[in-house]
Amino acid sequence: MNSRRGFLGTSALGAAAATAAACTPSNKQQGSSAIAVGLSPELSAPLSPVQIQTLGHICDVLVPGSKQAGVAVYITQQLSRRAENNLLMLQYLGVAHADMQGFYSAGLNSIERMAQVHYKQSCLALDAVNTKMLVGSLLADEFDDWSGAPASFCLFVLRADACDVTYGTQAGFARIDMPHMAHIAPVEEW
Repeated sequence: MNSRRGFLGTSALGAAAATAAACTPSNKQQGSSAIAVGLSPELSAPLSPVQIQTLGHICDVLVPGSKQAGVAVYITQQLSRRAENNLLMLQYLGVAHADMQGFYSAGLNSIERMAQVHYKQSCLALDAVNTKMLVGSLLADEFDDWSGAPASFCLFVLRADACDVTYGTQAGFARIDMPHMAHIAPVEEW
């Protein structure tokens, strides 16, 4: 446990593994959803179109600029990869690759449900003020009717993934005017 990610993995492993294992992913996604996020048409996107839009919307509140940086594409591509090539935060928290899609699906569905129940509209229809209020309530675990992994943990994972996309790439380093000095240059953006 010599690293931050190692510590986080040990601390959150129990809650993440138990919750992710309980979430069963849906296979009702279509090829058009895959194309929309940059996957090959023969692949099914691991998340529905609404989940993908909600993902980008919420991540952009957590890490401004992450939607434009491609957080939805990043997460859906990572979910479609083999376990040994996965770069999502859940990988470092010890969540099994097979359980990751269920974790994201359950979290995004719960975010949408909280918007519907507490704000009487879709998360995507919320204005900036109400979206920030929703995110603040989720980060504080204020909703008793939330289901799945704790909302704050779900947003912790989304924020970490959004930070990786926004600031962990060569383009991200350039945005903050910092030289990208990788020991080994990446062969792809993420």
